Order: sequence, then structure tokens, then C-alpha cells
Amino acid sequence: MLSDLAVGLGIFFALGCGMIWLMDTVRFADSSALLDLEGLFEDLRHNPADQIWVLIMLGSTLLPTLLHAALGLTTAVLSHPEKLQKLISYLLHQGGKGYAPLGRLGQLLLSVVCASVLTLMGLMVYLIVQFDHGWLLKHLIDFFEGFAQIIGAVSIAA
Repeated sequence: MLSDLAVGLGIFFALGCGMIWLMDTVRFADSSALLDLEGLFEDLRHNPADQIWVLIMLGSTLLPTLLHAALGLTTAVLSHPEKLQKLISYLLHQGGKGYAPLGRLGQLLLSVVCASVLTLMGLMVYLIVQFDHGWLLKHLIDFFEGFAQIIGAVSIAA
């Protein structure tokens, strides 16, 4: 699960840096830039809704990682409290033997565990994005703008 998270974050940063490099390197015939990167970073800081395409493009790379993390967390929740695992397994097994009410109870408990994990994942994502008025988002913009400054795509603000 941690390796998936690391790879997902690596792809996220590689895609972001690659997009900045591409926007700086590829030019129109009159040698004007494909996109005003300084304006893009300014908009991301003050009017992120105007540049939602960037957030969707980069955010979509993390979606599979979040789904894998949810599966891993579900597995961890079902594995570590052994009594819960045995109870759900027993109820589902009894349902397979023809005791429908017990099987349905097992399905309900398993559904509650899965729904709880997905709710927890959603809450974590919300807190990461909204914590301290977008603290993480601000730092991500700073990181990518720093990369753009290093490669000379934007000027260094005084």
C-alpha cells in the first residue's frame, strides 16, 4: 500500500513537472508560449476555479492511488481486529449454508466496514485539500512554481 502511494505521488509530480517543461519548451511558430505560466500560477493562487482543468488533470493521477489506499485500509480493518474478521466470515459462511438472515447480517457488516473506510478516505482528502485554508494546495503550487523557476519557465519574483 505504501509503495502504491509512493508511485502515485511520483507520477503526480512527474506529470506536473513534465507539463510545465512542455509548456515552456513547445512554442508557437511566432515563438510565443503555449500558456502563460506566470499567469497560470497567479490564477491557481487567487482564482483556482478558473484553472480547474489543471487540478482535474493532476488530481486524476492520484485517483487510482486513493482507490488502492481504500482497498488496503479495508483489508487492514478486516484483518487486524480478528474478532470482527471471524464474525463477518462466520455470518457470510452461514448465509452460504442457507441461513439467509445471518448471511444478510454478514453482508450488512461488511458493507458498513467498506462504507466507513470510503467515508474516512473522503474525509482525509477533504482535510488535505481544505486544511488551514488550502495549506497543501498552496505548497504544491509553490513546488511547481519553484520547478518552473529552476528551468527558467517563469521569472523569479523579487
